This record gives sequence, structure tokens and C-alpha cells, in this order.
Amino acid sequence: MYDLWSAGDLAAVDTLFAPDYTNHTPLAGQRPGRDGVRQFIGRWRTAFPDVNVAVDLLVVDRDRAVVRWTSRGTQRGGLMGIPPSGRYITLSGITILVVRAGVIVESWQQWDIQPLLAAGDH
Repeated sequence: MYDLWSAGDLAAVDTLFAPDYTNHTPLAGQRPGRDGVRQFIGRWRTAFPDVNVAVDLLVVDRDRAVVRWTSRGTQRGGLMGIPPSGRYITLSGITILVVRAGVIVESWQQWDIQPLLAAGDH
């Protein structure tokens, strides 16, 4: 996952996510499946080119994993209609994953968008 988020290796999507992957909480306009993962991470890395994503907590039970994560970076590009602020922003969230045969087949995400909104208020 580091290669995907922090290094921007979008080719890792095909290794980490199942061909029939389902995101149960996509953003408006986000394509389904693996293409949507590539689309979202590409947009995130464009908005935060120096992004660093850290796993703060990982809980695994059978085929499910819950990840508490923190993303840090300087907002150099727009994201979700929010113009670039030039500010260093820390965002956090929780992702629930279903993993089968070593690949992610489903996910749900919740994250705190308030720091991103507040940065745009200069």
C-alpha cells in the first residue's frame, strides 16, 4: 500500500485489488472498481504531491481489516472542488477492507474532510 499511496505507483492497484473490487463509499464522479482507485489516488497525489500516508492502527479479523490512517501533505492542487491552499494539511480516516485470496475485494471509507475545508478559508 505504501507504493500505491506514498510513492504513487498506480500499477500496484492491479496487484492489491481484485478485478471485481467494490468501493461502497465512492466520491461523486468516481469510477467503479480498480479504475476508480487509480482515479482517486491520482487526484489525491495531484492535490498533495508530497503526500505521506501512515497507518496508525490496523485490526484484522478473518477476512476483514480496519485501518486507521493519517495523510499529510501540502495542498498544491484542487480536490473535490476545493482549490489549492498551499498549506500543509493533516487528514485522518478509517478504511474497512475485505480481503480474499490476498487481494482487496471490498472497502468502505470515512474520513474527516474538515482540515481540507478549513485550509481553503485562509
